[in-house]
Amino acid sequence: MNIFCDFHHAGLLHSLILLFEKRLGHKVYRPIGMDWVEQGFWAVYDHPATALQFLTIDQAYKPIDGTPPLNTFYDNKIFYAKEGVYFCKDISNQKYNKAITLERFKEMDIDIVIASIPQHIPLFKELIHKYKPNAKLIYQIGNNWNVGQNEVKNVMASALVQIPAEINSVVYHQEFDTNIFTFEPNVLNNKISSFINCFESADIFKSDWELFQKIEKLMPQWEFNVYGAGGRNGVKHGEMGVSEGIGESTLIWHTKRGGDGYGHIIHNVFAMGRPPIINMSYYKNKMAGKLMIDGETCIAIDGLNPQEIVNKIQSADCSKMSLNAHNKFVQEVNFDEDEKKIQQFLKLLQ
Repeated sequence: MNIFCDFHHAGLLHSLILLFEKRLGHKVYRPIGMDWVEQGFWAVYDHPATALQFLTIDQAYKPIDGTPPLNTFYDNKIFYAKEGVYFCKDISNQKYNKAITLERFKEMDIDIVIASIPQHIPLFKELIHKYKPNAKLIYQIGNNWNVGQNEVKNVMASALVQIPAEINSVVYHQEFDTNIFTFEPNVLNNKISSFINCFESADIFKSDWELFQKIEKLMPQWEFNVYGAGGRNGVKHGEMGVSEGIGESTLIWHTKRGGDGYGHIIHNVFAMGRPPIINMSYYKNKMAGKLMIDGETCIAIDGLNPQEIVNKIQSADCSKMSLNAHNKFVQEVNFDEDEKKIQQFLKLLQ
Protein backbone atom coordinates (compact mmCIF):
# COMPACT_ATOMS: atom_id res chain seq x y z
CA MET A 1 0.00 0.00 0.00
CA ASN A 2 0.96 3.61 -0.54
CA ILE A 3 0.29 5.77 2.49
CA PHE A 4 0.32 9.56 2.47
CA CYS A 5 0.62 11.38 5.80
CA ASP A 6 1.06 14.98 6.83
CA PHE A 7 4.24 16.13 8.54
CA HIS A 8 4.39 18.33 11.61
CA HIS A 9 6.52 16.32 14.05
CA ALA A 10 9.70 14.45 13.08
CA GLY A 11 9.33 11.82 15.80
CA LEU A 12 5.77 11.03 14.76
CA LEU A 13 6.70 10.79 11.08
CA HIS A 14 9.57 8.44 11.88
CA SER A 15 7.28 6.31 14.03
CA LEU A 16 4.84 5.95 11.12
CA ILE A 17 7.72 4.93 8.85
CA LEU A 18 8.89 2.33 11.39
CA LEU A 19 5.35 0.99 11.61
CA PHE A 20 4.10 1.02 8.04
CA GLU A 21 7.37 0.47 6.17
CA LYS A 22 9.72 -1.50 8.41
CA ARG A 23 7.05 -3.63 10.08
CA LEU A 24 4.22 -3.88 7.55
CA GLY A 25 6.05 -3.48 4.25
CA HIS A 26 4.10 -0.50 2.87
CA LYS A 27 5.40 2.86 1.59
CA VAL A 28 4.99 6.16 3.41
CA TYR A 29 5.08 9.57 1.72
CA ARG A 30 4.74 13.08 3.11
CA PRO A 31 4.19 16.43 1.34
CA ILE A 32 6.79 18.69 -0.24
CA GLY A 33 6.41 21.67 -2.56
CA MET A 34 4.50 24.91 -2.09
CA ASP A 35 1.54 23.67 -4.16
CA TRP A 36 0.23 21.93 -1.07
CA VAL A 37 -0.39 25.20 0.75
CA GLU A 38 -1.21 27.25 -2.36
CA GLN A 39 -3.98 24.83 -3.35
CA GLY A 40 -5.37 24.60 0.18
CA PHE A 41 -4.23 21.19 1.37
CA TRP A 42 -1.80 22.20 4.14
CA ALA A 43 -2.50 23.97 7.44
CA VAL A 44 0.21 23.17 9.98
CA TYR A 45 0.52 26.84 10.91
CA ASP A 46 -0.70 29.96 9.15
CA HIS A 47 2.60 31.74 8.51
CA PRO A 48 4.61 31.93 5.27
CA ALA A 49 7.89 31.07 7.01
CA THR A 50 6.40 27.91 8.51
CA ALA A 51 5.04 26.85 5.13
CA LEU A 52 8.49 27.34 3.60
CA GLN A 53 10.14 25.45 6.44
CA PHE A 54 7.95 22.39 5.92
CA LEU A 55 7.37 22.46 2.17
CA THR A 56 9.99 24.32 0.13
CA ILE A 57 12.18 22.36 -2.28
CA ASP A 58 14.70 25.23 -2.34
CA GLN A 59 17.91 23.75 -0.96
CA ALA A 60 19.26 27.19 -0.06
CA TYR A 61 16.39 27.93 2.33
CA LYS A 62 17.27 28.18 6.02
CA PRO A 63 14.48 28.37 8.65
CA ILE A 64 14.38 31.78 10.29
CA ASP A 65 14.26 30.26 13.79
CA GLY A 66 17.66 28.62 13.33
CA THR A 67 16.36 25.06 13.36
CA PRO A 68 17.70 22.57 10.78
CA PRO A 69 16.06 22.55 7.32
CA LEU A 70 13.42 19.85 6.99
CA ASN A 71 13.78 19.16 3.27
CA THR A 72 17.50 18.63 2.70
CA PHE A 73 17.87 16.05 -0.04
CA TYR A 74 19.45 12.86 1.26
CA ASP A 75 21.86 12.44 -1.66
CA ASN A 76 21.73 14.74 -4.66
CA LYS A 77 23.41 12.20 -6.93
CA ILE A 78 21.32 9.15 -6.12
CA PHE A 79 18.09 10.13 -4.43
CA TYR A 80 17.19 13.50 -5.91
CA ALA A 81 13.59 13.40 -7.22
CA LYS A 82 13.78 9.74 -8.24
CA GLU A 83 10.53 9.03 -10.11
CA GLY A 84 9.07 12.22 -8.71
CA VAL A 85 9.87 11.32 -5.11
CA TYR A 86 12.18 13.48 -3.00
CA PHE A 87 14.28 11.60 -0.46
CA CYS A 88 14.85 13.99 2.44
CA LYS A 89 17.15 13.68 5.43
CA ASP A 90 15.37 12.95 8.68
CA ILE A 91 16.55 15.60 11.14
CA SER A 92 16.31 13.15 14.04
CA ASN A 93 18.45 10.33 12.65
CA GLN A 94 20.68 9.30 9.75
CA LYS A 95 17.80 7.96 7.68
CA TYR A 96 15.49 9.62 5.16
CA ASN A 97 11.80 10.08 4.48
CA LYS A 98 10.04 10.17 1.13
CA ALA A 99 8.28 13.36 0.08
CA ILE A 100 6.00 14.02 -2.90
CA THR A 101 4.59 17.10 -4.57
CA LEU A 102 0.86 17.55 -4.97
CA GLU A 103 1.16 16.76 -8.67
CA ARG A 104 2.97 13.51 -7.92
CA PHE A 105 0.27 12.68 -5.35
CA LYS A 106 -2.37 13.05 -8.05
CA GLU A 107 -0.49 10.61 -10.30
CA MET A 108 0.11 7.89 -7.69
CA ASP A 109 -2.11 5.16 -6.35
CA ILE A 110 -2.82 6.18 -2.75
CA ASP A 111 -4.52 3.73 -0.40
CA ILE A 112 -4.48 5.61 2.91
CA VAL A 113 -4.31 9.30 3.84
CA ILE A 114 -3.34 10.15 7.42
CA ALA A 115 -4.15 13.45 9.12
CA SER A 116 -2.27 13.93 12.39
CA ILE A 117 -3.65 17.38 13.24
CA PRO A 118 -7.38 18.21 13.32
CA GLN A 119 -7.13 21.14 10.90
CA HIS A 120 -6.04 18.74 8.16
CA ILE A 121 -9.14 16.55 8.42
CA PRO A 122 -11.46 18.70 6.24
CA LEU A 123 -8.62 19.47 3.84
CA PHE A 124 -7.72 15.81 3.42
CA LYS A 125 -11.37 14.84 3.01
CA GLU A 126 -11.49 17.25 0.08
CA LEU A 127 -8.16 15.92 -1.21
CA ILE A 128 -9.54 12.38 -1.21
CA HIS A 129 -12.83 13.45 -2.76
CA LYS A 130 -11.15 15.28 -5.63
CA TYR A 131 -8.25 13.00 -6.45
CA LYS A 132 -8.31 9.65 -4.58
CA PRO A 133 -11.93 8.59 -3.97
CA ASN A 134 -10.93 5.04 -3.03
CA ALA A 135 -8.43 6.08 -0.35
CA LYS A 136 -9.30 5.73 3.35
CA LEU A 137 -8.77 8.59 5.80
CA ILE A 138 -7.15 7.90 9.18
CA TYR A 139 -7.02 10.46 11.98
CA GLN A 140 -3.80 9.90 13.97
CA ILE A 141 -4.09 11.40 17.45
CA GLY A 142 -1.02 12.00 19.59
CA ASN A 143 -2.51 14.74 21.77
CA ASN A 144 -5.61 15.03 23.92
CA TRP A 145 -7.86 16.18 21.11
CA ASN A 146 -11.59 15.61 20.82
CA VAL A 147 -12.46 12.83 18.37
CA GLY A 148 -16.23 13.07 18.07
CA GLN A 149 -16.34 16.60 16.64
CA ASN A 150 -14.16 15.72 13.64
CA GLU A 151 -16.47 13.27 11.82
CA VAL A 152 -13.84 10.63 11.10
CA LYS A 153 -14.32 6.89 10.66
CA ASN A 154 -10.83 5.60 11.50
CA VAL A 155 -8.63 6.64 14.42
CA MET A 156 -5.11 5.64 15.46
CA ALA A 157 -4.67 7.01 18.97
CA SER A 158 -1.34 7.24 20.76
CA ALA A 159 -3.09 9.19 23.51
CA LEU A 160 -5.81 8.33 26.00
CA VAL A 161 -8.85 9.96 24.42
CA GLN A 162 -12.56 9.18 24.30
CA ILE A 163 -13.40 7.47 20.99
CA PRO A 164 -17.03 6.84 19.97
CA ALA A 165 -17.83 3.14 19.66
CA GLU A 166 -18.87 3.38 16.01
CA ILE A 167 -15.39 4.54 14.98
CA ASN A 168 -12.84 1.96 13.84
CA SER A 169 -9.98 2.65 16.24
CA VAL A 170 -6.78 1.38 17.77
CA VAL A 171 -4.78 2.63 20.75
CA TYR A 172 -1.04 2.16 20.31
CA HIS A 173 2.39 3.62 21.14
CA GLN A 174 4.41 5.64 18.66
CA GLU A 175 7.47 3.51 18.03
CA PHE A 176 11.07 4.68 18.36
CA ASP A 177 14.37 2.85 18.01
CA THR A 178 15.05 1.00 21.26
CA ASN A 179 18.52 0.13 19.95
CA ILE A 180 19.26 3.84 20.34
CA PHE A 181 17.11 4.52 23.40
CA THR A 182 18.38 1.46 25.22
CA PHE A 183 18.82 0.73 28.90
CA GLU A 184 22.18 1.15 30.61
CA PRO A 185 22.84 1.24 34.36
CA ASN A 186 22.57 4.71 35.84
CA VAL A 187 25.81 6.70 35.69
CA LEU A 188 25.11 8.23 39.15
CA ASN A 189 27.05 11.38 38.31
CA ASN A 190 24.81 13.92 40.07
CA LYS A 191 23.61 15.38 36.79
CA ILE A 192 20.00 16.50 36.22
CA SER A 193 18.96 17.34 32.66
CA SER A 194 15.83 18.78 31.07
CA PHE A 195 14.81 18.33 27.43
CA ILE A 196 11.70 20.51 27.42
CA ASN A 197 11.69 22.86 24.44
CA CYS A 198 11.41 26.54 25.41
CA PHE A 199 11.47 25.61 29.10
CA GLU A 200 13.15 28.90 30.02
CA SER A 201 10.97 31.18 27.89
CA ALA A 202 7.45 29.81 27.37
CA ASP A 203 4.81 31.39 29.59
CA ILE A 204 3.18 28.03 30.30
CA PHE A 205 6.40 26.83 31.97
CA LYS A 206 7.12 30.00 33.96
CA SER A 207 6.41 28.64 37.47
CA ASP A 208 8.12 25.31 36.70
CA TRP A 209 11.21 27.09 35.38
CA GLU A 210 11.34 29.27 38.50
CA LEU A 211 11.13 26.13 40.65
CA PHE A 212 13.91 24.47 38.63
CA GLN A 213 16.19 27.45 39.33
CA LYS A 214 15.41 27.35 43.05
CA ILE A 215 16.28 23.67 43.24
CA GLU A 216 19.48 24.28 41.30
CA LYS A 217 20.62 26.88 43.82
CA LEU A 218 19.88 24.52 46.71
CA MET A 219 21.92 21.71 45.14
CA PRO A 220 25.29 23.24 44.19
CA GLN A 221 26.94 19.82 44.21
CA TRP A 222 24.71 18.71 41.31
CA GLU A 223 24.98 19.80 37.68
CA PHE A 224 21.78 21.08 36.07
CA ASN A 225 21.43 21.21 32.26
CA VAL A 226 18.67 22.57 30.05
CA TYR A 227 18.62 21.19 26.51
CA GLY A 228 16.16 21.83 23.69
CA ALA A 229 14.96 24.84 21.71
CA GLY A 230 16.03 27.97 23.55
CA GLY A 231 17.84 25.94 26.21
CA ARG A 232 20.89 27.46 27.86
CA ASN A 233 22.94 24.32 27.16
CA GLY A 234 21.93 24.13 23.52
CA VAL A 235 20.17 21.41 21.57
CA LYS A 236 20.96 17.71 21.59
CA HIS A 237 20.54 17.03 17.91
CA GLY A 238 18.77 13.95 16.64
CA GLU A 239 18.01 10.66 18.30
CA MET A 240 21.68 9.96 19.00
CA GLY A 241 22.16 13.36 20.65
CA VAL A 242 19.06 13.05 22.81
CA SER A 243 19.86 9.47 23.85
CA GLU A 244 23.40 10.55 24.72
CA GLY A 245 22.05 13.41 26.83
CA ILE A 246 19.60 11.16 28.65
CA GLY A 247 22.16 8.41 29.20
CA GLU A 248 24.77 10.73 30.69
CA SER A 249 22.31 12.03 33.29
CA THR A 250 21.30 10.65 36.67
CA LEU A 251 17.81 12.17 36.64
CA ILE A 252 15.64 13.89 34.05
CA TRP A 253 13.69 17.01 35.00
CA HIS A 254 10.40 16.83 33.12
CA THR A 255 7.87 19.15 34.72
CA LYS A 256 6.09 19.72 31.44
CA ARG A 257 2.88 21.53 32.31
CA GLY A 258 0.03 20.09 30.29
CA GLY A 259 1.92 16.84 29.91
CA ASP A 260 1.91 15.08 26.58
CA GLY A 261 -0.74 13.15 24.75
CA TYR A 262 1.97 10.60 24.01
CA GLY A 263 5.37 12.20 24.64
CA HIS A 264 8.48 10.93 22.88
CA ILE A 265 10.98 12.30 25.41
CA ILE A 266 9.22 10.89 28.46
CA HIS A 267 8.95 7.46 26.81
CA ASN A 268 12.60 7.65 25.71
CA VAL A 269 13.56 8.43 29.31
CA PHE A 270 11.74 5.40 30.72
CA ALA A 271 13.09 3.13 27.98
CA MET A 272 16.62 4.14 28.96
CA GLY A 273 15.92 3.80 32.67
CA ARG A 274 16.47 7.36 33.82
CA PRO A 275 13.99 8.34 36.56
CA PRO A 276 12.17 11.59 35.76
CA ILE A 277 11.37 14.35 38.22
CA ILE A 278 7.75 15.13 37.42
CA ASN A 279 4.41 16.52 38.51
CA MET A 280 2.08 13.53 38.63
CA SER A 281 -0.88 15.84 38.09
CA TYR A 282 0.46 16.81 34.65
CA TYR A 283 0.17 13.17 33.55
CA LYS A 284 -3.23 12.29 34.95
CA ASN A 285 -5.13 10.42 32.21
CA LYS A 286 -2.10 10.62 29.90
CA MET A 287 -0.45 7.61 28.28
CA ALA A 288 2.89 8.12 30.01
CA GLY A 289 1.14 8.34 33.37
CA LYS A 290 0.97 4.53 33.39
CA LEU A 291 4.76 4.46 33.72
CA MET A 292 4.89 6.67 36.81
CA ILE A 293 5.04 5.24 40.33
CA ASP A 294 6.31 7.80 42.81
CA GLY A 295 9.45 6.64 44.59
CA GLU A 296 9.79 3.57 42.38
CA THR A 297 10.04 4.75 38.77
CA CYS A 298 9.97 8.53 39.20
CA ILE A 299 10.24 11.37 41.70
CA ALA A 300 6.93 13.21 42.03
CA ILE A 301 7.16 16.73 43.40
CA ASP A 302 3.49 17.74 43.51
CA GLY A 303 2.75 19.99 46.48
CA LEU A 304 6.31 19.96 47.84
CA ASN A 305 8.33 23.04 48.77
CA PRO A 306 11.85 23.44 47.36
CA GLN A 307 13.65 21.99 50.39
CA GLU A 308 11.31 18.99 50.47
CA ILE A 309 12.07 18.40 46.77
CA VAL A 310 15.81 18.57 47.43
CA ASN A 311 15.49 16.09 50.29
CA LYS A 312 13.48 13.71 48.12
CA ILE A 313 16.03 13.86 45.29
CA GLN A 314 19.01 13.37 47.58
CA SER A 315 17.45 10.38 49.36
CA ALA A 316 16.41 8.59 46.15
CA ASP A 317 18.02 5.27 45.24
CA CYS A 318 18.63 6.27 41.62
CA SER A 319 20.26 2.98 40.67
CA LYS A 320 17.25 0.93 41.77
CA MET A 321 14.77 3.46 40.32
CA SER A 322 16.54 3.29 36.96
CA LEU A 323 15.99 -0.44 36.68
CA ASN A 324 12.40 -0.04 37.88
CA ALA A 325 11.73 2.66 35.28
CA HIS A 326 13.06 0.53 32.43
CA ASN A 327 11.17 -2.54 33.61
CA LYS A 328 7.95 -0.53 33.80
CA PHE A 329 8.49 0.63 30.22
CA VAL A 330 8.95 -2.97 29.08
CA GLN A 331 5.79 -3.94 30.96
CA GLU A 332 3.60 -1.19 29.51
CA VAL A 333 5.00 -0.62 25.99
CA ASN A 334 5.12 -3.46 23.47
CA PHE A 335 5.63 -2.37 19.86
CA ASP A 336 5.23 -5.96 18.62
CA GLU A 337 1.77 -6.24 20.16
CA ASP A 338 0.87 -2.80 18.81
CA GLU A 339 1.78 -4.05 15.34
CA LYS A 340 -0.72 -6.91 15.64
CA LYS A 341 -3.47 -4.55 16.78
CA ILE A 342 -2.80 -2.17 13.91
CA GLN A 343 -2.89 -4.99 11.36
CA GLN A 344 -6.41 -5.83 12.55
CA PHE A 345 -7.35 -2.14 12.54
CA LEU A 346 -6.26 -1.80 8.90
CA LYS A 347 -8.49 -4.72 7.87
CA LEU A 348 -11.51 -2.80 9.15
CA LEU A 349 -10.84 0.61 7.54
CA GLN A 350 -14.00 2.46 6.61
